Parts: sequence; structure tokens; C-alpha cells
Amino acid sequence: MEDGGVTFVKLGQILSTRRDLLPPEFISELSRLQDDAPKVPWPEIEDVLQRSLGGPVTEKFTSIGTEPIAAASIAQVHTVTLPSGDQVVVKVRRPDVIGVVASDLDIVQRLAGRLQRSTRWGRSVGAVDLAQGFVAALREELDLRIEARNMTAVATATAARGEDLRVPVPYQPYCGERILVMQYLEGRPLLAASAGLPAGSRAALARDLLNSLLAQVMLDGIFHADPHPGNILLLNDHQRGQVVGCGLPDRLRTEQLNEPRLERALGRFLARYFTAGATPDVRMFTDLFRIVADYGLAVPPEIAAVFRALATMEGTLTQLAPGFDIVTEARNFGGQQLERRSSRGARVSLCDRLTVVECAIPCS
Repeated sequence: MEDGGVTFVKLGQILSTRRDLLPPEFISELSRLQDDAPKVPWPEIEDVLQRSLGGPVTEKFTSIGTEPIAAASIAQVHTVTLPSGDQVVVKVRRPDVIGVVASDLDIVQRLAGRLQRSTRWGRSVGAVDLAQGFVAALREELDLRIEARNMTAVATATAARGEDLRVPVPYQPYCGERILVMQYLEGRPLLAASAGLPAGSRAALARDLLNSLLAQVMLDGIFHADPHPGNILLLNDHQRGQVVGCGLPDRLRTEQLNEPRLERALGRFLARYFTAGATPDVRMFTDLFRIVADYGLAVPPEIAAVFRALATMEGTLTQLAPGFDIVTEARNFGGQQLERRSSRGARVSLCDRLTVVECAIPCS
């Protein structure tokens, strides 16, 4: 996957969270892709910095660590001291990433076109539209100026809710398309740092992370789309019914749609997972997508991105707190939001626009 480049590294990052799919030795190896991908030699990184900063690195920064503290699919991260004395980090885009991504995305689009032309399920899920959504999101991720803006938006929203979650502050004068200078938050990767915590503390951390992601998706309309463990740090100062308003996608492919059979399938799905005494689990998502494919329901790219983020988060939380029930916790979150909005007499609805962001901490 390292040899395959950015797209394959991202796939490996997602798979590294799926202990339900792969044996431990695969998970252990793939986890290295989260923040320990092959490092770009310092002279190449220095060249990117000088081009982006418009001068020698020593003129812009008081000091910089030539050894990266993290490296992943698109960028690697170095520690920096600014002339003001602030300790920050600089995320530097890999020099060859544009060419590699262009090749990968061309393959993805051509493969999606072939699947949509030659397979029923490819037409059903709208493979071309999904591929185009993935392409657009990945191209945006290559521009670190967009990431800096997205970080600010997510930080503002989470701070307004008073969440126990911190997003690094970008230092805008230094940010550009290829570099992102941000606040240095001291901490350790989530799973390693939480290994010695009591089970109750790990469950509380898992609940905080899930609730934050759900709030980003359902309340803010802008969310972190890649919450694998390498993008989450535990800071050194750490102590311690039904979904309303979420109907079927509006791009319903109606040719040869057997509505009575679809209604029965949905009835069985609801009876299995949402009636009294039922125990929803992660298989719910598999069954839901089987209905989508069997009955030709298109999946908008934004919704696909939500499910990708939830699948990645579920894998992360399973490692953080084994036995954590993401479905039950999500239902609790939804119930709390309905209660709050109902108490204010507000109309309950979901955001009509979702913005997918890669707000990586420390690198995506």
C-alpha cells in the first residue's frame, strides 16, 4: 500500500481500524500507515518550505526539527519555533503527491464508469457520482489552505458547544497551498495514550468522540471525515427511538422499482433494529446498504462520506473501548437533540448541506 501511494495508504488507514474484518497481525502492520508512513528526506521538505515561504527556512523560523514527528499519506509534520517564540508544527505536503493522486483518481473514475455501465449494483449505487465525490474531496485535501479554513470552522463550532475537544489553531500568515503551520498540542496518539486508563475512562473518551462527530454531521454541517486513531491525540493535560428528518435520498432511481417489496424490506429492517427489545449493531449498516443496492437507491456522495467517517470512527472506538455500542450511543445522542429542540419549540431537521473536511491532527 505504501508503494501504491496516497489512495492505497488511505485505504490502509481505514482498514487498520477494522478489527472485525482483519486479524491482529494485519491491524498492527496497517496501523503504521496512520502516522508512520515512509518519510520524505529533509532536503526535499526544505525545498517545499522555501518555495512556499518565499525565502530560506532559517529566515522565517527560529528553529525547525529536520526529523518529522509524524508522516502519512499526503503530508508529514515537523516541529517549529517561530520568531515570536511560539512552539508550533508545520504540515508539509509531499512533493510528489499531485502526480500520484492524479494517476490514482484517473483509475478510480475509469473503474467507476466501467462498474456503472456493466453492473447492476454499480448503476444502483451511482458509482460515477460516488467516485466524483471522492475525487473532489481528495483534491480539496491537497490544498492545505482549505484545511486551515476548515480547522477554524470546526474549532469554532466545537468551542461554542463547550466540548472537551481541542482543534489546533492555524497560523494564517504562514499557511499556503503546500504548508500548514498550526498550534502545537502536546499529547500522544489516542490508542497508545489510553492503554493504561480504566475501562470507564476509555468509554467516556469514546462517547465524547462519537458525540462530537455526530454533532459536526447533524448540527454543524461540516465534519471531520477521517477520524482514524492517527488523527486523534490524547493531550498531556487530560484528567480524568427513530431518526427524525432523515428520509431516503432524494435521487431515487425509480426504473422497475417494486415499491411493495421495498416497503416490506424496510419493515423487516426496522423490526430487526428499531423495535422494543431489538439490539442494533454495526451489521445494521451492512443490511441498510444491501437494501440500497437491491432496490436501486442512489447514495449522494456527501452521505457516503458520512458513512465512511462513521465506519472509521466505529473502528477507532472499538479499539479504544472494546464493547462500546456505537449504535446505542448514537440513538442516545439523537434522543437528546430531539429533546433539546422540542423544549425550545424548534422544528427538527437535519442540515441540508454537509461539508466534508480533512481536519487532521496532526496529519491526514
